[in-house]
Amino acid sequence: MPDEVLKKINNGANQQKLRNLVIDKLKEKEIFVENYEIDNIVDKVEKNLPDLIDLFVKINYPAYS
Repeated sequence: MPDEVLKKINNGANQQKLRNLVIDKLKEKEIFVENYEIDNIVDKVEKNLPDLIDLFVKINYPAYS
């Protein structure tokens, strides 16, 4: 399979994992929202993921940042 196809499949799987994580966290806090709202949350998290990872590293592993 071409790399581009594998990349798209992997991105789709990662987005589904992220969506499931968001849903689980909302349920954990007993927050119930519509599907379109979940999509908006996932989009925002996905767009900010590199910054969130950088922040996590800075806080937890300051020697590496």
